[in-house]
Amino acid sequence: MEPGDFVNLATALCALAGLIVLFRIFRGDRSDNKGGMVLALVVLGGLVYFMRTTYGMDMINHLFEIMR
Repeated sequence: MEPGDFVNLATALCALAGLIVLFRIFRGDRSDNKGGMVLALVVLGGLVYFMRTTYGMDMINHLFEIMR
């Protein structure tokens, strides 16, 4: 698997996880920890942003080079 393919797959998985968290936030259950879910969305968004930056892509390329 190439690093670009990995980034696209990881972005898609983070987007799916974000949709699941959004669904849990807005389903109306009062017992859920809404602040924790919002924090999870922020962390997922930051991870996707980091993967898409030049520094993040360089780090992913470096990790792929180590694994080869």
